[in-house]
Amino acid sequence: PLLGNTLFQGLDNTCETFSRGDPIVQYDRHADRWFLSQFAFGRITESPYLQCIAVSTTNDPTGSYYRYSVDFSATGFNDYGKLGIFGDAYYTSYNIFEETTLDNLGVSLCASDRAKMLVGDPTAATLCSPTAFYAGGSAFLPADVDGLEQPSDLARGGVFMRYSKTNQNLRFVR
Repeated sequence: PLLGNTLFQGLDNTCETFSRGDPIVQYDRHADRWFLSQFAFGRITESPYLQCIAVSTTNDPTGSYYRYSVDFSATGFNDYGKLGIFGDAYYTSYNIFEETTLDNLGVSLCASDRAKMLVGDPTAATLCSPTAFYAGGSAFLPADVDGLEQPSDLARGGVFMRYSKTNQNLRFVR
């Protein structure tokens, strides 16, 4: 066993310094790769707030990884990350909290460039929705492909859903 930040040594940011938790480990069956992620910050009430992402270079989970970080400092503290692996992207969602009061500001729904991450392209981008658009919210869960076959329409990824206890309904976002 190793600390989560061990994987991010040499990234030259908070990802290599702190192992704060909320790890995500998932196998990308269709790429035969591993996806690992966790958040990183120095103090909970002080940015930067990073999400550290690593994608294995082979199917060996103990081997080498391509590493990335996503900075949430402009929107707030990212927490409760969820992951969905789909053919066109790695989809993630995060609850976002205000930096000093830790009030819930909403949810960020994100898509990371899976194709570029799988080949180690340093220009791989992660794009996220405006947090306030999903304000007051519980976590969204991104759709995830776990079966042996990809859906027939790969361009139709980016499906997120959450359950609302207050209204007792499901909220679907695409």
